[in-house]
Amino acid sequence: MGNVLFENQTPALVISNMVLLTIIYYSLQPAYYNLQPNPPKRLYLGIVCIFLFTMFSFWIHDWFGYQREFMLIRESEWYRERTSLEPVYIWIILHCPDYLIFRFVVFGGALLLVYLIIRHLQVSRDLSCFFFGVLFLPLFAYARVSLAVVMMLYGTVLISRPFANRRTLSYVLGVVLVVVSVFFHKSAAMGILVVIFSFISRTANKNSWFYIVLAFLATAIMARVAISIFLGGALDADEMSSKSMEAGQKYMNKESVESGVGALLGYTLERIPYYLCALLSFQIQSEYTVPKEIEAILKFDMYLVLLATVFAVDLGANTSIMFGRLLRFALVPSTVIMAYAYQYGLFTKLVKIIFFIGLSCVIYRLTYTFYNTLVA
Repeated sequence: MGNVLFENQTPALVISNMVLLTIIYYSLQPAYYNLQPNPPKRLYLGIVCIFLFTMFSFWIHDWFGYQREFMLIRESEWYRERTSLEPVYIWIILHCPDYLIFRFVVFGGALLLVYLIIRHLQVSRDLSCFFFGVLFLPLFAYARVSLAVVMMLYGTVLISRPFANRRTLSYVLGVVLVVVSVFFHKSAAMGILVVIFSFISRTANKNSWFYIVLAFLATAIMARVAISIFLGGALDADEMSSKSMEAGQKYMNKESVESGVGALLGYTLERIPYYLCALLSFQIQSEYTVPKEIEAILKFDMYLVLLATVFAVDLGANTSIMFGRLLRFALVPSTVIMAYAYQYGLFTKLVKIIFFIGLSCVIYRLTYTFYNTLVA
C-alpha cells in the first residue's frame, strides 16, 4: 500500500488549487467573453488542469479524510464493517494499489461522465468546460457523492435522448445507471425521485407553475418523511473534519459545522446561483421550445432545488444538512443550463449575474480557506 501523500491541509496546498483555478479561468475564458471556441492548446490546458484539480482537491478537508479512510480500510478488516462508505467503495479500495488510483477511478470516473453528458446533450463543449471548471469544479471534486449524481444524470440523458440506432440499449443502460447510482451514495435516492417526477410532469409555463410547485412540494414533504425514516445515516454531511481520527470514528459522514459570519457568507454565495439557475430553468421552459433531453435537465434542476428547499429547516433529523447536499446535486445540471442558455442567447443577463455571483463564491471560499490555514 502507498504511503500517505499529504497528511494535512497546508497553505501551500491550498495555493496550488488557487493556481489551477486561475489557469482554468484564463485558458477557457475566450468561450465566455469572446463567444468563440477556445484555441485547442488553451482548451486542452484547461481540461488537464480540471483533471488535476479533481485529483488534488486540497482546498477542502475531504481529500485528506478519504486518504485516511483508504488506509484504514486497507489495513483493518475490522474497520471495513464499521466504515460509513458504501460497499462498492470498499471493493474499489481493496482493488486499488494506492490512494491516487482510487481517486482516479472514483473522481476521474465522475469527470468522464460529465464529459459524456455534455457530449450527448450537444451543448457547447467550450462554454461547458468554462462554467464547470470555474464555478462548479471545487465542490464537484470534494466528495464521492458526485459520482452517484453524474451516473444518475447520464442515465437520465440516455433515456431522454437515446442513441439513434440503439434505442433499447440506451433505455436499459439509462435505467440501470439511474437505479445503480443509489449504491454509490444513499442520498441519490432523493435524486431518483426528482428524475421520476421530471419525466412524468409537464413542461412548466407561466400559467401552470403554481400548481406544479404545489404538487411537487406535497410530494417532497412525503419524501422528507421517508428519508428521515429510511436513510438516517445518509443525512450526515460529506465534509469531514481532519481531526476526527478515533477508532470507528464515522469519519466519512461527519461535518465540522462551521459558524460565524465568514462561513455564513460563503454558504450564502454558494447557494444563490443554484436558485438563480432554477429560475433560469423555469424561464427557458416558459418561453422556449427546447430539445427533449435539455428539457429533462431543466426540469431536474428546477424540481431538485424545490425539493432541497423543503429540507432547509432542520426539524430534528439533520434535514438542513440534506438541504445543502441536494443543492450540490445541481452542479452539473447548472453547468449544462448556463452553457445552453449562453450558447443560444437566452437570458444572457441572468447567466452573467449567476456567473458573477458564482465566481465571487469560488474566490471567497478558497481565500477564506487559505486564511484559515494560516491562522490555524
